[in-house]
Amino acid sequence: MACFSRPRLSLALAALALPATTFMTQAADLPRRPPEPPPALPVMFTWAGFYAGIHAAYGWGQFNREQFDQTLVAGAIPANYAYADIVRQYAASLPGTYDSHQWGGGFFAGYNFVAGNLVFGPELDYTAFFGKFGASTICFYPDPNRGITLPGAPTQSLIVGAETVSKVTDYGLVKARLGYAYDRFLPYAFVGIGGARFVAQGTGSIEQYTTATGIVTGSATNSINKNQTTLAYGGGAGIDYAITDQIMLRAQYDYVQLDSVVGQDTKIQVGKIGAGIRF
Repeated sequence: MACFSRPRLSLALAALALPATTFMTQAADLPRRPPEPPPALPVMFTWAGFYAGIHAAYGWGQFNREQFDQTLVAGAIPANYAYADIVRQYAASLPGTYDSHQWGGGFFAGYNFVAGNLVFGPELDYTAFFGKFGASTICFYPDPNRGITLPGAPTQSLIVGAETVSKVTDYGLVKARLGYAYDRFLPYAFVGIGGARFVAQGTGSIEQYTTATGIVTGSATNSINKNQTTLAYGGGAGIDYAITDQIMLRAQYDYVQLDSVVGQDTKIQVGKIGAGIRF
């Protein structure tokens, strides 16, 4: 049986402990593993800032020409004309309101301010129509084949006529928008004021002739040619949708009233579909 003295036992334990101490010292000198970075916070989408885009448009509207035709014919009545009242009576027998529609296109640009879910700001919107957005008519009162038999002159007849063109070529509005954002959806409403270019051309005519032969015994005409910018104002609604942080789509409806041009009362409605870039 082997026996160990206490000094030898202490030396043996010390020899066993030395490698463990060395390992712990070396482990303490090793570089520590860096801590995991915190998760990145998601970037919140916002409608704030500048934007601009283009749109296609389809317009439809009513052109009230009653006063225009009457103005044309009234201007053709000669001074002290014996049948002036009859001319005015038949000039009032015009068709009145004409409907029209036309395609167009344009652009828009604006700036959005944001307060919570509310989005508001100014916008400039311009639309031009590709063809004639209006009405062209030739009207005779009554039927040009029979005329008006004049009282006190049974051999004489009268024709009253008006040939007219009315059209809107383009319009632009400075608008104030207010919307409520549902993340990337932005429904909005707006009011606006601006101008529209309006063309009003026409000729009113009075022709007196011998009923039996058709020989003209007297005639008079009056012409008006206006190509002017008139006041336009109205409102509407729409919706923007941001398909990316920079690109958005738009659908919009405009209702626009034009100030009177030569007695013509004109209201137009325009539907628009567009796309834009946010800066």
